[in-house]
Amino acid sequence: MSSRLYGDHFIMAFPSFDTATNGWVPQADISWNHKSPSRKFAFIRFASRCKTEAEAISASLDMAQAWIDQHLRRLR
Repeated sequence: MSSRLYGDHFIMAFPSFDTATNGWVPQADISWNHKSPSRKFAFIRFASRCKTEAEAISASLDMAQAWIDQHLRRLR
């Protein structure tokens, strides 16, 4: 399992293997508002598939950062 802190968001990547497509599915758990009693989180399973687990981990972290950027833009 791999993780990254991005701004005030914590990303935890944990890909899974999809036997139907024989590919690794990038997935991420993103959490924020850690100091607040109303901590928030999102579990995201991305549509793309990767050939290796390492590629899926890297893709999960990168796509989660893009998701955070879009989420912050929507909030403004």
